[in-house]
Amino acid sequence: MKKGFTLIEVLASFSIILILMMIIVPVVVSQIKKSKQTALTTQISLIEKAASDYAIEHPEKLDEYNLNDNYVTISELQSLNYLSKGTIKNPVTKKKMDGCVVISYDNEKSNYQYTYKDDNCNSLKIRTTKLISAYEVILSNEPVVTSDDGLYEIDDEYVYRGMTPNNYINIDNTMYRILSLNKLTKTIKVIKDSGDTKIWQENPNKQDYNFRTSSIYTYLNTNFYQTLSESLQKHVLSNATWYTGIGEYKEANLVALKSINQLSSINANVGLLSAYEYVRVSLNESCQNNFLDSNCTGKNYLSKGKKMWLLNSETSKVWLVNENGKIEETNSPSTASVYPVYTLKPNIMVTGLGTKEKPYVLNYLG
Repeated sequence: MKKGFTLIEVLASFSIILILMMIIVPVVVSQIKKSKQTALTTQISLIEKAASDYAIEHPEKLDEYNLNDNYVTISELQSLNYLSKGTIKNPVTKKKMDGCVVISYDNEKSNYQYTYKDDNCNSLKIRTTKLISAYEVILSNEPVVTSDDGLYEIDDEYVYRGMTPNNYINIDNTMYRILSLNKLTKTIKVIKDSGDTKIWQENPNKQDYNFRTSSIYTYLNTNFYQTLSESLQKHVLSNATWYTGIGEYKEANLVALKSINQLSSINANVGLLSAYEYVRVSLNESCQNNFLDSNCTGKNYLSKGKKMWLLNSETSKVWLVNENGKIEETNSPSTASVYPVYTLKPNIMVTGLGTKEKPYVLNYLG
C-alpha cells in the first residue's frame, strides 16, 4: 500500500506556507514600494538639478530682488536641453510627470532652493501674492530730479541730495537716512541718523590713520554690529566694499575727490561715510568746485553741526567733517561722532513715505 499525506499533514504544510507568505509577501511588497519611491526621489533630484543648471545659466529669469519665487516647467527644461526629451513617468503612479519646479531664495543659507511640485506653474503663480521690493517702492515714491532736494541719478546710483530730501527710514526702531540705491545690485546704503562720540585711535602713540587698523573700525564691526538684531544682520550685505581713499588731495573738486576715494578699498560689514559721498550730497555749487572753499556750507542733510569721522585718510592724517560742515584733517588723536553706514540686500520691503513724519519702515518678509 502507498501511504499519502494525512489531512493533518496537508493542513500543517499549508499553514507553514501561509505563514511564510504572510512574512515574505509584505517584505517583498515593501521593497518594491521602497524601490519605486527611491526611483521617484532620484527622478525628482534629476529634475531639480536640471532647474539648478537652468537658474545658473539664466539668472535674468529669476526675481532680481530674491523676494518672489520663480517657476520653471519640465517641458521648458526639456526644450532647453536640461532634461532628456520624451515622457517622464512617475515610477510610483506610472503617470506622466508634468509639474513645476519652484525656485526660492533661502535667506538663511544665502542660496537658492529647488522644489518639484506636481502643480501647474501658472496655478502656483496665481495663488501667490507678488511682493514688491523696497527698491521699487522708493523709486515709485520718489521721482528722479535734476534740481532742488530729492533723488538724483549719478553714474550707477540714485543718490539723495540737498537739505531736506525724503529719505528717512526706520530700521528696528532706529532712524536712518537712505544715502543711495545701486542700480546694478539693487542694494540700498543707509547711514544712522544719530552718532556716538569716539576717539579715532585708542593708542595715542600709534600714528596710523588707516580706517582698517583704527579703533573706529573695531567699534563698528564688533560693538555696533552686535547691537543689530539677528534678522537685520541677515539682510546687511556682508563684506561690502568700502572705498577708503588713502592719499593726498591736490585738487579740491568733486571729480578729484572721487578719484581719491577709489584709490584704496577694504571689505567690511559696516563702514563710514566717504568724503566723496559727503560732498556729492551738497547742492551748493561751491562744494562741487572746491570742497575746501569757505562758502562750501549748507544744502547738505549730512551736515550734523558737530564733528563727524570720514573713511578717508592720508599717511599721517585722518579726514573728518567739522561743526560747520567743512572737511578738514587732523594728525593728533581726537574725538568726533561716528555715524555707522551699511548696505541692505535687495530682498527687503518697506512701508511709509520716507518723510520725517512718515518714514519708510523696514520689514524682513524677504
